[in-house]
Amino acid sequence: MTVSIEWARVKPFAMVLLAVVALGSPVHYIDTHFSANEAARLHAAVAIVDHGSLHIDAVWDEIYPGWRQGSRLPNIDVAVRDGHYYLDKAPGTTLLAVPVLFAMRGLGYDPGYARSVWLLALLLAALPTAVFLVVFHRWLGRRFGSDSPAVFAAPAVVMASPWIVYGALFFGHALAASLVGLGVLVTLGPLGSGENLSGRRVLLGGLLLGLAVLTEYQCALIALGVALAVIADRTRRGRMLWLIAGGVGPAIALMVWNTASFGGPFTLAYGLKANPDFARTHAAGFYGIAWPTGEGLHGVLLSARRGLLFMAPWMALAAVGLFRSVLDRGVATAWRVVLAFGVILAPLAIAGFSDWHGGLCLGPRYLLFALPVLGVAASLAIDRIREKRWGGPVLGVFAGLTVSGFLLCLAGHLVRSHVPEQIVNPLFEIVLPVLATGGPAPTIWSAGSGITPGSILTVAAAVAVFAVAFPSGRTDPGRGFAILLAVAFSAHLFMVARPGTEGREARAMILHERSFSHWYMRQPEAEQRTREKLEKEIRALRAEDRLRGRGGR
Repeated sequence: MTVSIEWARVKPFAMVLLAVVALGSPVHYIDTHFSANEAARLHAAVAIVDHGSLHIDAVWDEIYPGWRQGSRLPNIDVAVRDGHYYLDKAPGTTLLAVPVLFAMRGLGYDPGYARSVWLLALLLAALPTAVFLVVFHRWLGRRFGSDSPAVFAAPAVVMASPWIVYGALFFGHALAASLVGLGVLVTLGPLGSGENLSGRRVLLGGLLLGLAVLTEYQCALIALGVALAVIADRTRRGRMLWLIAGGVGPAIALMVWNTASFGGPFTLAYGLKANPDFARTHAAGFYGIAWPTGEGLHGVLLSARRGLLFMAPWMALAAVGLFRSVLDRGVATAWRVVLAFGVILAPLAIAGFSDWHGGLCLGPRYLLFALPVLGVAASLAIDRIREKRWGGPVLGVFAGLTVSGFLLCLAGHLVRSHVPEQIVNPLFEIVLPVLATGGPAPTIWSAGSGITPGSILTVAAAVAVFAVAFPSGRTDPGRGFAILLAVAFSAHLFMVARPGTEGREARAMILHERSFSHWYMRQPEAEQRTREKLEKEIRALRAEDRLRGRGGR
């Protein structure tokens, strides 16, 4: 008994540590190449710390001497106003990076671009994700019991989905998803209507949701859903003022930022994009969001290019969980409303965004903010299925899909994940071939790439998160579980390997991206081999062009 009590106390800290190691170990940045999205966030923070300014012109003067005389901007991910250039994104990650940079300057610590961005990703992506994972796991245990397989929804939603990729990157998506998840759990409390939450707790929930919107604007959809859910649920309606009070601070911070940067409290950077192509994208509809399209919905859910269910098919359980919540009167009205917002309205909203594919990325990064809500819905489905006589085999299928999704998403986590939207199947055309020929990216534990102790530690920590989260009770999954697990696992990998980018020009583009990834990950031998294949492909293309030219004459 003493051992189990001690483990119960240590377990949350063990999960946080393992998740941080799994998410934060890879170093996805180099000093000689600035990724546009992350560099814009960092340079905006540097402008505040070193120059007391919101525009980043002075930072560019230091890094890119002579940029003012050039024809191209140093970074395309910026907004422009009155001849000055600003961050063109929600400012949450940049504002949170400011105290970190102040501390680094005070300590005289300047690790350079790559290590600075890695540290910020560790603190503002990996660590918040790990905290959410543990809080969600404990919340599921209280709802379903620590022996229920539903508790697996916590590690799965992070480790077996595109979330694991962004847990190592200095984007805002992982931080926003963590804040959304924590804010929803804190504000709404249990799935039933029993517990009467304190005002201070709901105040915290409002603050977390407000910070989520400050970090990624699309989180406003879930925040709106929570507000409507609280109003619709008479057992929670009294929490509304506390919820609003919690969100006031982040709202004021955003309005001050918008006014100081763009001239008005409700003027967003998206309306002042410096890049003409980006400006046209965000000019349509409401800052780029219009009615959902079939292409966009297929793209963010099913496509090989960016589909959530392509990479993490087990998350189809979220739709089952939403359906169950509608029929189950034991689920509070507030939770039914929020689940509908996350499972239905969030994908529809992103499907209506003209830039739904997200440019250089892996997976549906714009949809990441809704994954915590999908995780809650999936847990409802898992708990319901296990009660059925046929539950064991069905859970075996989804266990197989979870394992295959985990391996595919982990592969994306271990290599450079900035893949162009023109690539039809980024996982099987870029990620897995790069991983097979060059190995994982460098980690904080070892400077070299390939299979190193650091990369082995990363994989081991990711697997260990599932082991620590394993249900405490011993249950018999029934006959057929293991067989169906293996069948589902194999079928998923077989199916997702099939789509591909067609044409010889596409083959050259794919080889170019692989070569660049090898260069970026400091794999000279693999880069050289890939470059030789690319040069051969280019010669063949030129020969074809010459033949076409003669035929035309």
